[in-house]
Amino acid sequence: MKTTLLALLATTATLSSALPSPSPAADGLYIVTTDSSGAETTTFTAHAEFLSLNNITSIDDLTITARFPSDTPSPGPHALSKRRDGCHTTVSISSSITDRANTLLQQSFPSGNNVDLGGRQKRSYIHDGAKSFVCSYGAGWKPKTSIMGTWDWVKRTRCGKDKLGYGQVQDGVGDWTAGYTFSNDKFCW
Repeated sequence: MKTTLLALLATTATLSSALPSPSPAADGLYIVTTDSSGAETTTFTAHAEFLSLNNITSIDDLTITARFPSDTPSPGPHALSKRRDGCHTTVSISSSITDRANTLLQQSFPSGNNVDLGGRQKRSYIHDGAKSFVCSYGAGWKPKTSIMGTWDWVKRTRCGKDKLGYGQVQDGVGDWTAGYTFSNDKFCW
């Protein structure tokens, strides 16, 4: 019995050391749609392909300019109390990197002033270890400037520069959150 247990432990140790470690998520656009039965479908567009499809030659030329106007109050109490807003307590990423991920995600939105994610959808863009995301928790639409303003509010007011976090997107119709985190972190609970 003792020999069998030792052999089992040795085999387990060999197998676990031979298993590949999880690889980091690839840079690019991820769109996850949930149907009425709760099944998720993921569409992925690699970073280089995304840049080519959108005629982007340099991501350094893309900038996020939208901010909450001074007369707009920062987001206050929300219907989504469990998902309202929050900051990551142990991980930080340079704001220059998260700003690029936010800008690339913004480029994935359809033309026009508003974004409609078609019901329950998660959309994220991973770039250089940062994941920018926007999540809808039902039907509705949001102005692009409100999504960009939420990213800006998280950085300037809620969490601070180089800190990761999210907030509820104001204006428009529906309950949405937007934010940024590290590439393998969970989001849109």
